[in-house]
Order: sequence, then structure tokens, then C-alpha cells
Amino acid sequence: MSIQQLVAPLDPSDEPLLTVALSRNGPDIVITISGELDMGTVHSVTELVGHVASNRPDVVVLDLANVSFFCADGLRSLIQARTMITAAGGRLVLRDPSAPTRRVLAITGTDRLFLPVPVAPR
Repeated sequence: MSIQQLVAPLDPSDEPLLTVALSRNGPDIVITISGELDMGTVHSVTELVGHVASNRPDVVVLDLANVSFFCADGLRSLIQARTMITAAGGRLVLRDPSAPTRRVLAITGTDRLFLPVPVAPR
């Protein structure tokens, strides 16, 4: 299973603002997010997590290593993702959050919602 979504930049010659890729690592579902996670891009993540949650996964890993921008909208999308996956009986794990992501999680105190959990290597 592999799905990739791109959010187009304003200038077609630029890189996509956000890339979201879906893959499987053993029994775990992995959603790899790269780029800017903001008001204009979070819908891609929310829609994909909703689709994944409908399949009632045990573990969903959000790989955030390549998130270059993260704000309140990104935080809302992570909390919403956690709610959707938990409601479906699963567990949401954040893998290697980028520095901007860790900073927002720490400042808001929401880092405690996303405790580090050991995951199989990529």
C-alpha cells in the first residue's frame, strides 16, 4: 500500500508545500509528512488520517522528521489525528518530530499527549 499526496505551491516552479505519503512497516501504518504543516496544507493530513482510521489500525506512525514549518494549525491536526486513531481503537505515534514541531509541542505542553514509543526502524 502506498499513497502520496502533494499540496501544490503558488508558483508551479517551486517544490510542493507539503508531501504526505502512506506506507506500511510490518503491521504499522506509516504516514510520512514533509514540508509545511499549516492552515493551507493540514487538510491533506486530516483526510488521510481519517481514511486510515476507518480501517481500524492498531498503530499509526506519523513520521515528522521533514516537517519544515509547524504552527497552531499543525498542532490542531495532530490532536485531531490522535482523536481519530484513538476512537478507532488504535494508537498514534510520532516518529522523529522536527525541531519546529518539537518546539510547538513543548511550548503548548501537548508533547505529553504524544509520548515517544519505540517503533520498528524505517
